[in-house]
Amino acid sequence: MKVASAGIRANSDISKYSNIHFNIMNEMNIDTADFKRTLFDEDHFNEYDIIIAMSELHRDYIKEYYNREIPLFNEVYRGQKTAVNIGAPDSEDFEEQMKKLIQYFYEATPRILHNLEQKTTL
Repeated sequence: MKVASAGIRANSDISKYSNIHFNIMNEMNIDTADFKRTLFDEDHFNEYDIIIAMSELHRDYIKEYYNREIPLFNEVYRGQKTAVNIGAPDSEDFEEQMKKLIQYFYEATPRILHNLEQKTTL
């Protein structure tokens, strides 16, 4: 299985963000060495079996610019049409929020894979 991350604003200035999420993932022994910022484009629909949005902003962007429907992360994970949200980088508990978010993704991964596998066998 091939997994990748692409953003709708991957060419934006991220100087207000930090490497906190990479540090947290590295502490969890998650290899981030090959990570690079990738701007989402039409080719992703051909290259990947599923595109998953983290928020309504992402989902709505794909609908508007590519006229395609994509599920939210929590839809695939728990059947809930809710976004995955994180606080602003300048909030005082941002690092703790980021730790919780990464742990959430980490714990969700087996269920996501199971749910996607079930969907393809139906």
